[in-house]
Amino acid sequence: MLIAPEPLTGSKIAGVAVGFCGLALFMKPGLVDWTDARSLIGNGLSLLAAISWAIGSCLYRRQAWISSFWSQTWWQLAVGGALSLPLALVLEPDRPVVWTPGLVAILAYNWVVTTALGYFLWSRVLALMTPAVAGQAVTLTPVGGFALSTAMFGGAVTADIVVSIGLIVFGLVLTLRSGAEGRGPMR
Repeated sequence: MLIAPEPLTGSKIAGVAVGFCGLALFMKPGLVDWTDARSLIGNGLSLLAAISWAIGSCLYRRQAWISSFWSQTWWQLAVGGALSLPLALVLEPDRPVVWTPGLVAILAYNWVVTTALGYFLWSRVLALMTPAVAGQAVTLTPVGGFALSTAMFGGAVTADIVVSIGLIVFGLVLTLRSGAEGRGPMR
């Protein structure tokens, strides 16, 4: 591949295909209103974000970084903020920011825990395995969210959910089997 020069084995391709089928079943595309432009744009932007994240992961893995992790994280936050601020000002012009201790706590949590810690953990994952394998493991995120939500709030565990989780896990196992030889050295 041009971005991630790693071999695409039959097991890896099968794992991605099976995992994607499980994820598609899990997300229930039949429930999407295909006539609602806002819904389609939102789903399209989510798909574009996932593709961008995958490309960024491949490019990150190819680079031998000499800058510190915290420097990389600062620049990611700075660039993301610089791109997000004009959009927020244009799309939400009539919403003043009311600075409260709760808002500051939420922002601090999002900057430190979800963003900085998330970037750190993802960089460590990419140091241990190829982006294809790491990305396939991310498909467990909705499964974990569903399990936690069901445990906390209850809810029905239907046959289609069980089948979709089985496909996601089986796809991950196929990908991990083919990706074991693709691990790179720890940076």
